[in-house]
This record gives sequence, structure tokens and C-alpha cells, in this order.
Amino acid sequence: ELKESLKTHSDYCREVDQLCQEIARLIDKDCDCISCQKPPKKKNGGHRYSKKAEPQLRHNLLVIFLQCEACNSPSYGNGNPDGYDRGLEMYFGVDVKNEIHDLRIKYPTNKTSISELIQAKAIAKRIVSELKKINMVYSPKIRIELRKKYNQRLGIYN
Repeated sequence: ELKESLKTHSDYCREVDQLCQEIARLIDKDCDCISCQKPPKKKNGGHRYSKKAEPQLRHNLLVIFLQCEACNSPSYGNGNPDGYDRGLEMYFGVDVKNEIHDLRIKYPTNKTSISELIQAKAIAKRIVSELKKINMVYSPKIRIELRKKYNQRLGIYN
């Protein structure tokens, strides 16, 4: 209880972020890296926009896709954004790519309280558990639909 009471807003943000990355990796099970279209040796949940540049989108599953460690590293142009965009368009189409780009306008800010983050964390844990039990490989269309469905359940972007 003491440990929990000492957690800051940033601590909860980080925990929810880690769970959202895990959700994205589970949705993208057995898929190639969104940026280089190669099978990743180490699987990252790569954000289209850096968490520092667009912190309000850090938990939005529409900006988190499976990415290899090389493409996700800061030494590769902060997540290989050109390759990321090519991958979005190739796998999901130009409309989905544009929808993802428009999220910065749709959510210029997104302040979440600690209680909202605690709730989102509990929901995210259940989603991870569900996805692990299902253990499926999804089509590109279903991958986008799942991201939207789980964003709704998390309640951060409603």
C-alpha cells in the first residue's frame, strides 16, 4: 500500500504505456516490423510519434505498432518515421495512415488523472490476458479494428 501511495502520475503513465505496447505487440503477433517490413528479432511496441513530442498520444493503440528494435531506436531517426508511414500505407491503406496522422489534431492535449490511469491499467491488464488466451494472428483490417475497440475499452480517448 505504501509503495502504491508513493507512485506519481508519471509512474502510472509509464505502467499504462508498457501495457499498451504489449497489447500492440499481441495484436501484431507474427507480423513484420511496421517500418522495415522485416521479421523483428526483438519486438518493440513502436510509437509513430515519440512520447516526448506527442505525450497525449502515448496510450493510443492506433499509434503503436510492432517495430523491430533497430527501427525503434533513437539512432534510427527516432523510430524510422518514413518507413513507419510507408508500412502504415502498405498494410492498412492511405485512409488509415491519414487517420493516424490526424490524431495529433483530434487530441492536441489529453490530460488523464491518476484515477483514470489506474482504471486504464486494470482494463489493459485484462486485455493483455484476453489476447494471450486467444493467441491469434490477425489480418490488417482486424488489427485496426482491435486497436479501436481496445482504445474504447481503455477509455482514455473517448
